[in-house]
Amino acid sequence: MFRYAEIWPEYRLASERMKREWRLFINGTGTYATEDCPAETRYVQTLEEIIADEQKIFFDAQRNGVPPTDAELQREHETYERSDPEDK
Repeated sequence: MFRYAEIWPEYRLASERMKREWRLFINGTGTYATEDCPAETRYVQTLEEIIADEQKIFFDAQRNGVPPTDAELQREHETYERSDPEDK
């Protein structure tokens, strides 16, 4: 009914992206090393984007009655991988 096994990869990816952002934020590296925008504001905005990405895939799947495709999951993973490769 809820297809947890099908949506678990999305939750896991969102969780890993949030952990990475936390590490960057705490250490003041990556996008948090600039003075353009307060780090706290940038951190919250980034987390909100991660959550929105995950929710969009989930709700699209619920509306359509189908789980996210491998291509959608791969695209999300590639976006995460490209986001800031020097800070990994």
